[in-house]
Amino acid sequence: MKWGEIVRTLRRSHGGKQDAFSHLIGVNQATISRWESGSQMPGPAHQELLLNLYNRHLRQDPPSQDAPGNDGALALAVSLANCRFIGMVEADEHRILKANDAFLTMLGHDRATLESGALDWRILTPPDSPTCHRPTLDIMRQTGRFPPLRKTFRHTDGHAVPVLLVGTVENRSPLRVVASIIDLSECRPPLPVPVPQPA
Repeated sequence: MKWGEIVRTLRRSHGGKQDAFSHLIGVNQATISRWESGSQMPGPAHQELLLNLYNRHLRQDPPSQDAPGNDGALALAVSLANCRFIGMVEADEHRILKANDAFLTMLGHDRATLESGALDWRILTPPDSPTCHRPTLDIMRQTGRFPPLRKTFRHTDGHAVPVLLVGTVENRSPLRVVASIIDLSECRPPLPVPVPQPA
């Protein structure tokens, strides 16, 4: 089966609309259209993501009905947990509470550091980058949505790791989220990082 057929099948199984499906997996609608037409192939990280989702679709696993939010997002979260390039975290406004091995490896941390409670967003963010995305946090609290967010983390050896966060809000107050974190440096070619616009 070609990538276009896989993407089209998954889009239809998650509601049918390109814009909604693109929002779910962290790309724009034009990218979904190019994937479906065959004019562009997904990068390695998204190939693995799509294959996990497609395998789940073939098994016809029912989405969970116990948690709030979009069923497609919940199915996506389950699929992302086993992706090689993609980390999964549970976090509050300040700290990473749980994480898979892919996320820890991505940033050079170990499970002991995670379990000690030392992984907070300020430590993970380079000094020259914003430590707080207040507009995104406000959207999460007000709407219960987790809009895709691009930012940079800092590896323990000092190098910058560009990432894309896509997730779901489990609780608004106190804020608790589950997010997939795609390492954009593993993409070939890397996804462009938006240039900040002057206020």
